[in-house]
Amino acid sequence: MIEKVDVDGDTTLGFRISGVVGRDDYKVLVPEVTDVVEKFGKVNLLLDLRDLKWEKVTAWGSDLRFGKEFHGKIERLAVVGDGLLQKLVGDLAKPFYARAAQRFATVEEGREWLAE
Repeated sequence: MIEKVDVDGDTTLGFRISGVVGRDDYKVLVPEVTDVVEKFGKVNLLLDLRDLKWEKVTAWGSDLRFGKEFHGKIERLAVVGDGLLQKLVGDLAKPFYARAAQRFATVEEGREWLAE
């Protein structure tokens, strides 16, 4: 499941991603990111992945399209979580999703980095 969470800033969006993510979950993420990019030309993202279990194979196409469409437009991507899956997402974020990406143990640390 992907759900929007409140963060500060016009060009910053936050999402809590939990459980097993499917293709339809991207219907929450993509329109929000598209809206900010159309208004400001860029976006910063906070992804709280602490409760993420996995992503269904059927969602991989949506994930790849998201990365291809927004890679040059995501300025900073803060990945929250310290598990193996979160580490993998954090490691892949910069080459495939964002210009700059970092992994954080807490949401607050991620928010602070995005606000710099």
